Amino acid sequence: MQKLIKYLESLEDERKEFILKFHKDHLPLMLEAKGSMCNHQAWKGGYLDHIQECFNIAESIYGALCKIHSLPFKLSECFVVLYFHDIEKIWKYTINEIIDKKLYYKTILQENYSIIFSEQEQNALKYIHGENEYYSSKKRVMNELAAFCHSVDTISSRIWHGEGAQR
Repeated sequence: MQKLIKYLESLEDERKEFILKFHKDHLPLMLEAKGSMCNHQAWKGGYLDHIQECFNIAESIYGALCKIHSLPFKLSECFVVLYFHDIEKIWKYTINEIIDKKLYYKTILQENYSIIFSEQEQNALKYIHGENEYYSSKKRVMNELAAFCHSVDTISSRIWHGEGAQR
């Protein structure tokens, strides 16, 4: 958990203070929330374990990929997307409240925390779990940031999903 705070505190992003405020305001629920019902990090506090694991993986993969080719996004953008990609689970797995994630991004985060996502980040948040029914052989749907974050989320949730993996 301390490593996640260090990642957030080191964000090179103009929204850093607002993200830290959001984190502080919602930390009690986050500490209780599971990462999923049963597929990954499905224990009390698993939500934060999943986010932390995503940050660890993103940092490692980003550095490795940059040695091969430059990337059209910053690591801090990855962290922002990864931090907010499963936001609905904070309430779903604690107080059993279902929120509309898209609406939450556009209203609560903007109005209460001044957190506004770029078009690239919006695409990544929309497609982080895959293109699914939006897939098209005629045009690119998922941008590079989305593909990167999707890969990171998949590694955390499908390769290192168990309780022992976080330690």
